[in-house]
Amino acid sequence: MILKFANLSKCSGLIHAVTTRYFKAADDFNLADYAGRNNEQAIANRRLICEYLQINFDRLTVAQQRHNSGVAIVDDRNAGTGKFGGEHAIPDSDALITELKDTPLMMFSADCPLVIVYEPDKSVVGLMHCSWRAIVKGIVANTIDTMRENFKIDVRNLIVGVGPGAGKCCYRVDEKFVEAISTAKGLENFVVKTKNNMTFDLHGAILYQLSDNGIANSQIETMGICTICDERFFSYRREGTRAGRFALIASTK
Repeated sequence: MILKFANLSKCSGLIHAVTTRYFKAADDFNLADYAGRNNEQAIANRRLICEYLQINFDRLTVAQQRHNSGVAIVDDRNAGTGKFGGEHAIPDSDALITELKDTPLMMFSADCPLVIVYEPDKSVVGLMHCSWRAIVKGIVANTIDTMRENFKIDVRNLIVGVGPGAGKCCYRVDEKFVEAISTAKGLENFVVKTKNNMTFDLHGAILYQLSDNGIANSQIETMGICTICDERFFSYRREGTRAGRFALIASTK
């Protein structure tokens, strides 16, 4: 089972998908070689999903994702980096951007929302791994600024999809967490306090940062799926170290 964003599905120049733990006969379709119970199958699974989407596995490009704000531009020098495993993936990056056609980008998650930004006029696509640490450190602003500065995109043209992730219904946090996010503008407003606990609206915080960086709400689609609730998705919060990783994949054509 794969999911797609309705707004991005209208873009004829883009192929994209969000995977789940179910694909064809598999019920543990893990795409990360570094995590999960069947991580030894991850590279073969990457080949399978590329074949299914009819995109080029040889140029599949992956980042190491360290919950930071680093952004990497994918060009002919590094296209295809990381396809055979995280050890060889692009370092120090939680976002990838490319203007190259036939060059798939892939990001992994087990609770952190994955975000796609696409500029159809210039055929520039970017993926972000929006963990709470990454958004505190500025991954959203860094990605959009990098697209603007290097590819001269008009932010008003960006079409955005926010994928599944830990939802405010389940994403419990504590005072230490609130202190940690207080360094980033406005994020404390997305802490939801009740009599018995606190949760964090991670999706809302991402939407706020996208808007704060000039992207209109009308250009953004969010799947609104909580990975902790929805067992179609791997969830580190629900499964711990046994959790595999689902993925967001995108390639222009």
